[in-house]
Parts: sequence; C-alpha cells; structure tokens
Amino acid sequence: MLCLALVAGCSGRTEPAVDREEAAALARAHREDLERFERWALRIASSDTHYGSREELEEVAFAPVRGNVRIAGAWIERRGPDPWTIAEPAGALVPELAWRRTRAEGGDVEVADDGTRDWLRRSSAAPDGATLLVTLAFLRAPP
Repeated sequence: MLCLALVAGCSGRTEPAVDREEAAALARAHREDLERFERWALRIASSDTHYGSREELEEVAFAPVRGNVRIAGAWIERRGPDPWTIAEPAGALVPELAWRRTRAEGGDVEVADDGTRDWLRRSSAAPDGATLLVTLAFLRAPP
C-alpha cells in the first residue's frame, strides 16, 4: 500500500483516476490478455533457457502480444535477485500513474487510466524469491 501511495503522490494525484466499478470493469475486460501474458512471462522467468542477448529475451518474451492491435505496450519487471526490466516497444517506460487495486478472477490486479489507454498490472512470485510484475497498456476503442 505504501508503494501505491508513493506512486499517487509522485504523480500529483491523491486518488486513482478510475473508481472501483470502472477498475473492476477494466480488469474483467482485459483479464484474458493479462492472464495469458502473465503465464507466459512466468514461464520465461522460470525457464532454464539462457538467452544470448537481451534482444533474444525480448523477442521471446513479447511474442504473445506482438500483433495484438489492442495492446499499446507491455512490460515485464523482475524484482529481487537478478533484477531486470524489458519492454515492448523496447525502451518504453511505464508512466507514473495512480493505480487502483481491484479483485479479479485469478488474483488482485492494479488498474490505471492515462486518458488514452487502460493500464493493468499484476505481480506474481517468481523463482529464487523474486517477484515478477507484468504490465499491459491497452488502446481504447473509439467511442
């Protein structure tokens, strides 16, 4: 919770931009894509496969979301021992957002809104005591 408060404070917001009902609706709308990507990311993080370069890791890690016209960006962050972060598009950063935690099938999800995209992220236990944080940014459908 402290982390969420710090993020909200750094973004200049005191409260998430999405209300509880909207957060739950966004989590439901994007649940399948987030869960699929999270499972894939956990397989990558748990794999004994050694990638020859960061580019090879990124190519494999983001294969499930490439070509999905609804996904504007994807991130995998390993926190703890041997930390790393990769992004699609490469080098993209997750902006400071006011996240709201909501319950969803499969566990809690954090949801945010930057005015043009819906953001979802979830953390999971990874091997060796690490935590894996996966984030997806979804383009909004035109009204």
